[in-house]
Amino acid sequence: MTTPLLFALLVLPLSASAQNPAADSILQEVDATAAALQDATLVQTLEVSAADGTTKNSLDLKTRVKGVNTVLTVTGPADAKGFALFFSGPDTTYAVLPAFGRRVRRLGPDGKSQSFFGTDIMTGDLYAAPYAASWTPALVETTLGQWVLALTSKKQPARKIKIWVDRSTKRVVKTEATGENGGVSTLRVVSAETNTGLPDALFTKTGFAAD
Repeated sequence: MTTPLLFALLVLPLSASAQNPAADSILQEVDATAAALQDATLVQTLEVSAADGTTKNSLDLKTRVKGVNTVLTVTGPADAKGFALFFSGPDTTYAVLPAFGRRVRRLGPDGKSQSFFGTDIMTGDLYAAPYAASWTPALVETTLGQWVLALTSKKQPARKIKIWVDRSTKRVVKTEATGENGGVSTLRVVSAETNTGLPDALFTKTGFAAD
């Protein structure tokens, strides 16, 4: 699905307008590409680094998307494995809590605005929603293989993230959020499969809990 991230190091002086489309257009292409998929399965890592660059902790994730629904499962490390989120559209979110016998709990708005496992990524940010409706973009860098966009939340202008978009696939391969203490949380796509026929039963309250 993605161009190797090594391409992000090969910065070229691309100045022609055709090579540097408007940030709004890029974000619209990202949304249109995602909307055209029947389903998607992403293997991801979420890494938290301190201000000095040292790694504090990391999580392994699997995200499955179909239509307006998203199921995210923590696959490692062992002490976090099994935690899962089910976003049933933009307004309803459930969590599976392994420490409490895999009890399912519905999250309110406050829960979705909280930090995800102590990172600078908010729980609600993990829902595979269209970007353009919620974020105002600015193009900050163009490389051989990627566009880098700085996004500002339309509802909370103080909230900002950066995304790396693969120029060939128009898909986001990395998301980065910087905390007040200078630490950085980085969500990377390791691999992806699309249009594999994910079952509708997975994207239900009982289905995701039993997965």
